[in-house]
Amino acid sequence: MAVIELFEASSSSGRAQDLEYAMHGVIQLIAAQPGAGRCEALRGVEDPSAFVFAIEWESLDAHAAFRGSAAFSRYESLVEGLIGPDTRMAHYRLVASVAR
Repeated sequence: MAVIELFEASSSSGRAQDLEYAMHGVIQLIAAQPGAGRCEALRGVEDPSAFVFAIEWESLDAHAAFRGSAAFSRYESLVEGLIGPDTRMAHYRLVASVAR
């Protein structure tokens, strides 16, 4: 069953633009991983220091495999010093969708 990972984070003080730039490389890295599907990086409008990654995985196991891979270490190096200490990550399953 496909799952969607939502990872919410705030940028480190004064590093929001740097984090936005890094997100381009991060989503390319993640999208290339086995079991990864759609990857999106979002930045807050009302709070420009707020960011969300939305990543579709074919399963929780696929996400766990990524977290144990060398690619995850590369991800960590791309965002090192850019993400503040308060983060939240959870997995969801799609229950409804409409596109126009």
